[in-house]
Amino acid sequence: MKAEAYRSYSQQAFEKYYARTYSGHVAMRIGSIGVVAALLLFLKVIGPWIALGWLLSFTLCEAYSMAWWRRVVPRLPAATPRQVLVFRNQLIAISALLSVAGAGPVLLAHPTSSAGVVAMVIVSAGVLMTIAAQHTLTRGMFFWTAPVPAAALLYSMSRLQTGLEGWILLALGFCFVVNARGLQVANAVSYAEVINGQLSAEQANETKSAFLATVSHEIRTPLNGVLGMAQAMTREPLTADQAERLKVLRHSGATLLTLLNDLLDMAKIEAGKIELEPLDFDPEMLARGACDAFAAIAAEKGLDLHFETDGEPALYHGDPTRIRQILYNLIGNAVKFTDRGHVMVRLAFAPTGFELSVKDTGVGFCEQARASLFERFGQADATTTRRFGGSGLGLPISRELAKLMGGDISVESRVGEGSVFRVTLPAPRAACPAVTMGPALTPVAEALVTTASTPLRVLVAEDNPTNQLVLQSLLGGADICLEVVEDGLLALEAWRKRSFDLILMDINMPIMDGVSATRAIRAEEGASARARTPIIALTANAMDHQKYDYLAAGLDGHVSKPIDVAALFEAIAAALATTAGPLELVES
Repeated sequence: MKAEAYRSYSQQAFEKYYARTYSGHVAMRIGSIGVVAALLLFLKVIGPWIALGWLLSFTLCEAYSMAWWRRVVPRLPAATPRQVLVFRNQLIAISALLSVAGAGPVLLAHPTSSAGVVAMVIVSAGVLMTIAAQHTLTRGMFFWTAPVPAAALLYSMSRLQTGLEGWILLALGFCFVVNARGLQVANAVSYAEVINGQLSAEQANETKSAFLATVSHEIRTPLNGVLGMAQAMTREPLTADQAERLKVLRHSGATLLTLLNDLLDMAKIEAGKIELEPLDFDPEMLARGACDAFAAIAAEKGLDLHFETDGEPALYHGDPTRIRQILYNLIGNAVKFTDRGHVMVRLAFAPTGFELSVKDTGVGFCEQARASLFERFGQADATTTRRFGGSGLGLPISRELAKLMGGDISVESRVGEGSVFRVTLPAPRAACPAVTMGPALTPVAEALVTTASTPLRVLVAEDNPTNQLVLQSLLGGADICLEVVEDGLLALEAWRKRSFDLILMDINMPIMDGVSATRAIRAEEGASARARTPIIALTANAMDHQKYDYLAAGLDGHVSKPIDVAALFEAIAAALATTAGPLELVES
């Protein structure tokens, strides 16, 4: 917290005291030293070489100080606490150097007149007061930078020889203490403002996170009914008109869900709460899967969507979920903004990672529009939004995710000819070699559930009647015996009376929530040595920290609402495989 406060405080001080008038301050200080040096030279207190060296050395120190500030300040927001401490010590050292350059030559002076002595006293006191003023910028600076100016002041006072040196020193000391006290109070007030500002910002972030979690839950719950029933209807015989209407319904719901997820991701990026989950994965398999996801949409528009690679399959270590999200955004944009021609996705391997590029023959954009592409809610121009729609969050999120993984996204484009987006990601090779993968797991997962030798006994804890109906519709084609209860307490009682192969548990329920019910089940399993029952959370709470909390409470998996039937079967198959061993796949 101290490092954070100092970082903000230093940046605030720079903006207030340096950024706006720093050049003027430098010119004023150098000019003051020049005037004093000329005066002392005129009074024959110092020689011409000392005067010239004084002015030159002070000018060089000021130039170095300015260069240091301009180099360090842009790095302050991302600096670690250790780097902040290093910057602070560097600032103290630079200020000490300036104090020596400002007051040191006074110690070399040999005044022969009272006017020369008075000039020496004034310049020594001036440098000392300047150091005291800078004490508001960095605590502890005064104790390292004041000795030379103070020594110069004492030396100058000793040359007065009026018998009043003690009184003059006392008066100067009183003025200095009063001035320093005022500066310390101002310093404390500024420091407190920074701390309070940080606390307010943290509280605002927490409030925003809680608000987003609530809004996400409230939107996902009715959206689950819309998309869930739409998925269930795809298994029924439909007329051509009904199929077309269902297609529009699913597309609209999916668009709303994408927008919701983008808003949540952007909020997490702003709060710095995006966490990567590195795994071993095959980039080629991931890229081919992303292309397959958009193949039908591209075919409807008459586009040629194809994939190519320049190397052999290899496993890398990274976050495949976030990389897939980036690819989905880029390929989705390419297909959306291309009316004819092709979209090509290319994977190129490098010694330190790989590069994914998405090239299209779409509308393209001009050089001036490039700056707004990666801005939040930004698009190439207003006509793009009116013609193609979209929130403008996909590219900013993709770039932030790429940077979070140590990479970046670059773009080349020409109006009317198309664009090329390149994602460069550093990623180490996985320890184990790549293997040739078969088809996607989802059909196998569904087959494991639907062709088990005996019907699966599944307990569903869900208080929303619409969501109950959605689950019954989605799982109706599988060989599953469902028992539905309305809250966690009833789920606990049902589990005590009967044995289940699986429990699908909602989280927000009356009387007893899903987490409490799961903890109670796990506690009784441990006390009675009863076999562990897999429990999967089916909830509209989709924030990352919520998922971690559910797994820590004893749940075996998590499926977010709106429920995707493929993800549901994947989670069921994974939970059954980890708790009871893989089910035997029976050919039908």
